[in-house]
Amino acid sequence: MRRACVGRLSTSEVGGSRVARCEGNDKVDFTYRQVSTEGLRPLGRGKSGTVYRVGDDKVVKIYHDGRGELEVLRECLAARLMEEADIRAMRLFGVVRSGEAFGLVYERLRGPSFRQLLFSESAQIDEIAALYARFMREGHQAVLSQDEGLSVRPMFERWASSICVFSGEERDAMHRALFQIPDRPCLLHMDPTPENLLLLADGSPAWIDLESCGTGHPVFSLQALYFPDDVETIPGVSLDEAHVLRRFWHSFATHYFAGVDQSRMESIKRGIKVLAVFRALGSIQDTVGDMPLFRAQASVLTKGLFRDIEQGLDYAW
Repeated sequence: MRRACVGRLSTSEVGGSRVARCEGNDKVDFTYRQVSTEGLRPLGRGKSGTVYRVGDDKVVKIYHDGRGELEVLRECLAARLMEEADIRAMRLFGVVRSGEAFGLVYERLRGPSFRQLLFSESAQIDEIAALYARFMREGHQAVLSQDEGLSVRPMFERWASSICVFSGEERDAMHRALFQIPDRPCLLHMDPTPENLLLLADGSPAWIDLESCGTGHPVFSLQALYFPDDVETIPGVSLDEAHVLRRFWHSFATHYFAGVDQSRMESIKRGIKVLAVFRALGSIQDTVGDMPLFRAQASVLTKGLFRDIEQGLDYAW
């Protein structure tokens, strides 16, 4: 038996926002029982683990070797905070082990992904984007009342200091861009791409794949939805897919920022674009290192990046 302190979680209304609290020194018990994946049906394999079906109403995600206990418990905390803040997502049931690997048991959610909807109902992109934007805006109203160690800002600050293709002047520019982003303790999915949002039978959206969840200003999460206007080809994305995803991004931004002065929208979108490029660079470098392939991709991704920063970024929303 192992015990991990994640506190007692509760929510309340403060200043019009839902506040999730982790109070006191209560303990949540995690019994790391061993499970075998032999005979289990795999539902999918991602970069961090493989998901297996467990009965009709549960799945177990077994992480690839190398994911540590603290990382798994961090995801547990994020999942429980999202549940207590009424952000609809796959419900967490507990932690398990499969051999030496850690795993998490989650509720099995059923429904098409929003990516499937976008490509099967392309005539309805605006309606799909409106629902998506409303769900994300409501989720971003959930804020923590205290620091739970889930801030995503340090990850971006690390990239600003370590991305190998940046000159000293360019590093300074990236740090200045990050400095402009206000500190906000909002709960964020951090990988809110259309394949990670399902439409349930009751018509409500729900998140899956919670491993990257954290806290911060919503821009840190919105960058995952950005799709460029000035890039014709993206590796792994066909021209037809690019057309749909680009339309979705612009429609989503229109609905998410409804009510914002339209004169600010270009600088708001530039701010989101800068973080999208920044995260792509950091993620690729973390995966492949300083390789010729990375430098080739970086030369494409950074085209116009520092001109965008010089033109001004708006994060005051």
